[in-house]
Amino acid sequence: MRRAAANGSGVPADLDVLVEKIHRHAYKVTDEEIAALQATYGDDQLFEIIVSAALGASRRRLFAGLAALEEA
Repeated sequence: MRRAAANGSGVPADLDVLVEKIHRHAYKVTDEEIAALQATYGDDQLFEIIVSAALGASRRRLFAGLAALEEA
């Protein structure tokens, strides 16, 4: 599940919106969305999913920036 969250695809349907938001607009994630998922996933698992999605999103941006530098 961590790898799927990092890739931004392949997570269960109830996590799809959260992972997509983290990859595209992390600042739009609300406390209510997190609270709704805590009942199903618990704090530790949800933390790992969120961190994995954030790491995957930042990694994608890093590689895109490095590629742009190489092309310049």
